[in-house]
Amino acid sequence: MGLLRYFIPDQQKPSPSTDTSSTPTTSTTTPPTTPSSARPASTEFDPPLPKLWTPQTNLKLLLGGTAFLALTVFTTRRAIHRRRLAAIPPFYTSAPYHKPSVSGGVEAFEALNLATLNVLAFAMMSTGGVLYAMDINSVEDMRRYVRRASLSEEDAAKGLEEGDREMEKEVEAWAAKVLGEKFGRELRAQREREVSDAEKGDGTETKKGE
Repeated sequence: MGLLRYFIPDQQKPSPSTDTSSTPTTSTTTPPTTPSSARPASTEFDPPLPKLWTPQTNLKLLLGGTAFLALTVFTTRRAIHRRRLAAIPPFYTSAPYHKPSVSGGVEAFEALNLATLNVLAFAMMSTGGVLYAMDINSVEDMRRYVRRASLSEEDAAKGLEEGDREMEKEVEAWAAKVLGEKFGRELRAQREREVSDAEKGDGTETKKGE
């Protein structure tokens, strides 16, 4: 038996190190923490634009039309100067034998293009000048100006809103007379819907203010 024990050793018990290695390791990852130095966004780092850089449609239209008109005038003068030089005969050529190559269709097309560009540039500049003189910068300004000009003295004394209501009633009556009662009823229902939506919006604004 002693020899058998000597040649056949006992089964070795697992060491504690192997137990620890066999156990699964759980890795805990900590979520990234936001730095405490992060400051909230405020208007200090994104200031509003100064008054000089505020976009003005009328002024931009006026300046753009002026630059466009200057460019079209320069292009027209250059084309006329080129045509005048082409009409002059060269140095050792008599005037009766000078026959420059002329294409009537091409020249007519070029003249039409130059005239169109000049008219568009002048219209753009004049429109910008009128809008700048009347201090009209948006569609709302244009509507306000037209309403103020179309109201009578009595309506102006009543106020702008009263005049608008009278004008809307006249438009509804005209639509009902010309286009039919159905269209007039639809227009009246649409106006009432717009008035109710405006009243709801005013009510929500007052609740927020409270």
